[in-house]
Amino acid sequence: MLNFFTLKKLSVKLFVVLFLFSFNIYAQESSSVILKLSENALGNLKNGIVSENPGLRKSSIELASKYSIDGVAETLLSQLKKEKDPELKILIIRSLYIIGDDKFLSEIYDIVSNDKDAEVRKMGSAIYTVMNVKKKLTIAKISD
Repeated sequence: MLNFFTLKKLSVKLFVVLFLFSFNIYAQESSSVILKLSENALGNLKNGIVSENPGLRKSSIELASKYSIDGVAETLLSQLKKEKDPELKILIIRSLYIIGDDKFLSEIYDIVSNDKDAEVRKMGSAIYTVMNVKKKLTIAKISD
């Protein structure tokens, strides 16, 4: 039989667990945040994307996707064309997907399908397929 102190400890633990899990109900996804930058800040971000420094390039690409920054899609695409690092190529394609800019779908497909790295081809074509389906669903939804 449970005594009073055991029951009290159990109820306190249950209360703490429920209290901690209640905070996740209202958590905001970082991908839903859209950040508008000044022209100067946007220019600096674009310079970071095309930087010679791979760490700065990676951070700039991640920042663009994390905050869905409009206006960097063309810069990302031009960097994708000349990028040597397969990991950064995948990150750029992912960023274009997260930003939601599908204007360059055919160019992305051409770049990805002709890449010499198998992982870039695999991940790139998967992301391209999702972007293409998403675009078609949006068009179908609008036409209804």
